[in-house]
Amino acid sequence: SIIFNWCFYYVLRVMTKALLIGFELELYSKNEVNMIFFYLDFLFVYMDSNRTVIKGKFPPEVRDLLHGIGTSKKKVKISSYHKTVFNQVEWAQGMRLYSRGMFRMVSALMLRDVLPNPNVANDTLAQRYENRFKMFNGLQIPKRLTYEDFARSTQVDEEAKSEQILTNASETFQEAQKTFKRLSESEFASEKVKADCANMIKTCVANSLANTMFLKLEGNANIEFVNQFHRQAPVVKVTKK
Repeated sequence: SIIFNWCFYYVLRVMTKALLIGFELELYSKNEVNMIFFYLDFLFVYMDSNRTVIKGKFPPEVRDLLHGIGTSKKKVKISSYHKTVFNQVEWAQGMRLYSRGMFRMVSALMLRDVLPNPNVANDTLAQRYENRFKMFNGLQIPKRLTYEDFARSTQVDEEAKSEQILTNASETFQEAQKTFKRLSESEFASEKVKADCANMIKTCVANSLANTMFLKLEGNANIEFVNQFHRQAPVVKVTKK
């Protein structure tokens, strides 16, 4: 129903904001970054689907005009609600691609052993995962992802070479960049959204360049995560050891 979709969207919005603000507050250690983006990818898939369902209920001529498809002889009224949902769909799609790119990139870096991996008593990745996401334990929808879900996703990546994973990450960043660019150029995007998109485009470009730099250094690199362009979307900084 419309009410359920509306409520579910705001649940997802709170969940994503709770995770993203951790980057702004510098709460995460280096070895926690890929688990955060693993979960964000999952949440933004739901958010994208949720808003797309709502947009699908718009009249066809409204959807076409929002996406700049053709022109209509009759006057089509685009309400503030239409604009808001359009912005939410495009932003969720861009953030889903950015989160997936980051998850792939950081997973490859961990395969190369350039990020610390806690494996001491009372400080394991499994324990850190449980601590980070225990705030979602009381939710029934969306179902909470377990550490085993996260571990399985990284095991799939281990079957590929880290170079291929980094290449896949760069391609995903490029798709995210295109999505944010499309939204920023829309006449229906707010000024705030356009500014956020410009910063996310810079973030995606910087992460693609970081992939290239890491491969040139053949893994002989130091890795840092910095909020260079957007306060809640880190850039991977690669420097030679």
